[in-house]
Amino acid sequence: MNKSNQNKTQSCKPFLKYYIPSYKKNNTVIIQDYKNVLSIAIDTVQEGELYVDKGIYFATQMQLPLREKIQWKVNDDYLCFYKKINKPNKTKTWLKKKCWGYQTVCPDEENQRGYYQPVSFGNVAFYENPSFDAEEISHPQQYSYWGWDIFKDAKTRTTWTKVSQDEDIWVPIDTPFYIDE
Repeated sequence: MNKSNQNKTQSCKPFLKYYIPSYKKNNTVIIQDYKNVLSIAIDTVQEGELYVDKGIYFATQMQLPLREKIQWKVNDDYLCFYKKINKPNKTKTWLKKKCWGYQTVCPDEENQRGYYQPVSFGNVAFYENPSFDAEEISHPQQYSYWGWDIFKDAKTRTTWTKVSQDEDIWVPIDTPFYIDE
């Protein structure tokens, strides 16, 4: 983590804490329910970032926010979890996957790459290139968008979709970042 992230996690209050001696086995903190396990090795690394999937969500008795990135840090005898305050951007909001209905008509089924909706309507920021350093451009706000191309930026660990079939108009997608092989 860089210094600004460290300062932010140190200055804000953790929303969940685990007393390490109660959960520690060797150099690993193990939090589990009857079926799911979250294990964090704390011998050399004292802080990090975590994406909460269903397994982690249930292992913590639904106390961590599902499908969100959170920060964790070892403070004295506690494993503390913090909300991830900053995304690596200045965007207003991201897009998330939207379910297709049986009446959804796709304009070009062979070439589209997804169907998305804003996380918060009316606040979508559009970029001329898939980069937060690119110029923000004006584009009409909609309730849903078709994705025509996907770009995965390994540097910022952000997935982008092109929301116009003809023009270069890009928006980040709120999704876990994976590099396809």
